[in-house]
Amino acid sequence: MFLKVSYFLKTVLTCSLKELIIELTNVPQRNLLGGEVMRRWLKEIRMSQGIKQEEIADSAEISRGYYANIERGDKTPSVSVAKRIANYLKFDWTKFFKSFN
Repeated sequence: MFLKVSYFLKTVLTCSLKELIIELTNVPQRNLLGGEVMRRWLKEIRMSQGIKQEEIADSAEISRGYYANIERGDKTPSVSVAKRIANYLKFDWTKFFKSFN
């Protein structure tokens, strides 16, 4: 419980209002079958630039496995991780949190 409160306070103190709203409403997108929506767009951006998952993971300071989970849609990145990935791949970080219905 303390860790959750501590993380929340750190988020509140270091994020803009827009980032805070995204962080607090960080609910994974789901398809009709209940599974996570694969982020095909993320894989397409990465592959179009000829970049390996490991390169992005290293630059974002996360494990390759965690990055793979983000790309598959199994995990939703925090705002800070989304920003680091987006910065490396040169796209708007809020794309991670937009609904593609």
